Amino acid sequence: MNTGKTPLLAAWAERFGACPAAKEVVPEADKAVQYIKKLQAAAAAAAAK
Repeated sequence: MNTGKTPLLAAWAERFGACPAAKEVVPEADKAVQYIKKLQAAAAAAAAK
């Protein structure tokens, strides 16, 4: 995130990420990326049929 272009959004994201309630429900970035890649692969396979 570009703090120079969107300082308020960057500040909000920082506060949100530090919130204990958010930490409980938001997955780690690496796990989320792996999940999205699996979804993309499944969608590509379905589209190829």
